[in-house]
Amino acid sequence: MSKERIVELLGQPADRSLRGSDEAWQYQEIAGFGQCKYTTVWISAGKLVGISTRRGGSVAGCSLGSTPVNWAEMPSAPETSQ
Repeated sequence: MSKERIVELLGQPADRSLRGSDEAWQYQEIAGFGQCKYTTVWISAGKLVGISTRRGGSVAGCSLGSTPVNWAEMPSAPETSQ
């Protein structure tokens, strides 16, 4: 899936982190009373390679529960055959 399609589906991310040709887009949303859902969309060479989520308590809104990107959590890009 392309970055353009991700934006069509999820909107603009709350935060973006870059590492070479890799990107981590972070989203946050209220997921119930006192709960936030944090989603990281992993992109490599312009294509989606994975999505990870976690939940956390809402403290003055979801933005305070955001954490720095842990690049060790990024899924490997799938092999492509030539």
